[in-house]
Parts: sequence; C-alpha cells; structure tokens
Amino acid sequence: MRIIGTIVGAIIGLIITANVVNNICLLSFILFVFASIFFAVRNVNYALATLFLTPFVLILLDILIPDQTLLAQTRILDTLIGSMLTLFGVFIILCYSLSCSESQNLAGMPVLESKKKLFTGLSPQLKSKILAIEPTFASSE
Repeated sequence: MRIIGTIVGAIIGLIITANVVNNICLLSFILFVFASIFFAVRNVNYALATLFLTPFVLILLDILIPDQTLLAQTRILDTLIGSMLTLFGVFIILCYSLSCSESQNLAGMPVLESKKKLFTGLSPQLKSKILAIEPTFASSE
C-alpha cells in the first residue's frame, strides 16, 4: 500500500510543482492542506498517509530549491527499488523457513546437507548452543 500511495503522491506533487511556479502563497496553502489531511489519516490508512505526505515533502523541497523536477522521479525510483529489495528479502526468508521445515528449499535442492557441512570443525559447546537455538539441526543429525 505504501508503494501505491508514494507513487500517486509523487505524481500529484510533480503536477503541482510543475504548474505552480513562484507562487509561495498558493504553495503554502497547498502545503497546509496536505499536512492537515496527512495528520487526519495517518492512523487510519498508511497508503493515504503516504499519498499526502509525499506531495507535501516534494512541494516543501520545491519551495526551498525551485524548479527541481527530478525529485518526484527519484522518489518513485527509490520506492520501486526499495520495494523490489523488500520482496527479495521476503522471498529469501520464505525460502529459508520452508527449507527448515521441509528440508528442501523452493528450488528442490537439499538444504540439510549444506547445514551439516556447517557443523564440521565446530567445538561441541558451540554445536550444542546452535542445536538449542535451531531444533531443525538436531533432527538432521
């Protein structure tokens, strides 16, 4: 939801900053409206909160540094990159959790054999600590 709110908010911010030039009074009023709506919806819906926060920040930065059209595009690109990294991280965690419970990862490769290789050369004390934390290792031994 954050992705959609940020992208739509960046587009709104880009449209406003591109069309309202050198009118500090109008930009200040628009900032007040976006800030008010943001504080009204931030505990209700996070996507709506980001939808109003993103143009607020873009307009505020446009007041400080006029004619910056790349801010919205950079924000959208950063959000997409962060979303892809998050999905990749969730996929890795999901693969690891499935491989621990089923002794295979999503690609069908055996995982417990590689985990057993990790135990070679460990002291018995460290091995017992790891087994206490990760019960899947104990069942594979």
